Amino acid sequence: MLRGEFEASMQEFQEATRINPQYSRAHFNMGKLFARQGALDKAYESYRQALKFEPNEAEIHLGLGNVLARQGRPEAAMPYFQQAVKLKPGLADAYVELARSFAAQGDKVTAEKYYEEALRLLKSPRQTSRTP
Repeated sequence: MLRGEFEASMQEFQEATRINPQYSRAHFNMGKLFARQGALDKAYESYRQALKFEPNEAEIHLGLGNVLARQGRPEAAMPYFQQAVKLKPGLADAYVELARSFAAQGDKVTAEKYYEEALRLLKSPRQTSRTP
């Protein structure tokens, strides 16, 4: 994303949350933009705001987990990935991230199980995955 596009998008989302502070999708999208820019603390806060208003949205849990994993905190990320799987069992990306978290903690056996489930879901015609 170009800098100008990032700034324009961010301004739109900020305006949306100014008008409606409970607009979780705008907070979620700000989290995604911040994460892409590497502003992980800001991404985390935006995802937390989104989660406050939409606690049963799997993709928000996945986003929070991704930020924590990128901050080198796989153990803190795991509950978010697990909740994403619970809320949306077909979310293959959540299984991949759980596998990575277990692998980062040295649990290769459990990691392999989650990788296998992710592959199964990805091969399934009804799988669900987020877009980059």
